Amino acid sequence: MRPSSVSPAISTSLFSRVDSAGAWIAPAALRALLAWEFVESGLEKFNGENWFAELGDKFPWPFSLLGADASWFAATWLELIGGLALLIGLGTRYAAFALWVLTVVAIHAVHWPD
Repeated sequence: MRPSSVSPAISTSLFSRVDSAGAWIAPAALRALLAWEFVESGLEKFNGENWFAELGDKFPWPFSLLGADASWFAATWLELIGGLALLIGLGTRYAAFALWVLTVVAIHAVHWPD
């Protein structure tokens, strides 16, 4: 079938379906990628040992007020629950904001000094 023989109505219908699919596929793929990263990190913390005590006082205020165990618990469960919330699309703005704060704190306390 030559492109010139496709009617404009069929072409418009096809492109509108592709546009509507793209409107939800891209955000869903991004949420799945971010969920995978955060859940993987949360599972590593859940199955690993607490190394937050080694960081000492590198956490910024007010997170420095929490102890190493409380910070470890909060980071682990925020990554697990927030990642799953992103994956299923439940409270994505709240989960994304909380995970963003967690990421900024991690950059400041762990990754930035290196």
